[in-house]
Amino acid sequence: APGARVAVVAPSGPVPEDRLKPGLDLLREWGLEPVVGAHVLDRHPQFGYLAGTDADRAADLQAAWCDPAVAAVLCARGGYGAQRMSDLLDWDAMRAAGPKPFLGFSDITALHEDFATRLHLATLHGPMAAGIDFLQHEGSRAHLRATLF
Repeated sequence: APGARVAVVAPSGPVPEDRLKPGLDLLREWGLEPVVGAHVLDRHPQFGYLAGTDADRAADLQAAWCDPAVAAVLCARGGYGAQRMSDLLDWDAMRAAGPKPFLGFSDITALHEDFATRLHLATLHGPMAAGIDFLQHEGSRAHLRATLF
């Protein structure tokens, strides 16, 4: 709904700021308030293909999911690494927080499986905030907007 807070997290690969900004701007155009995870723009100190450490990526997702002011959680991009942080999430706390839309694809599929098996929730395999399809394809934008409203 307009005015809703949508968390943007990076459970997998690092996000270039120049690719994230247009996605955040589009969410704002729709009247949403993007809340960017603290580690979305980070890079892992040893493995540059990860958006920060496993613990930091897990903390961002955990905080977004458990924040009652956040209406939906949108992944910034895929890549690699989601399965590395899965066991670091407090699934009991996430279950207690209740359901909300969770969107992403590619490597994020590992988390979709976790939400299904651990929380018995259906999640959405869909566009991501820094994804080129989301930014350049009107159909992807329209479907995401319909999902969030």
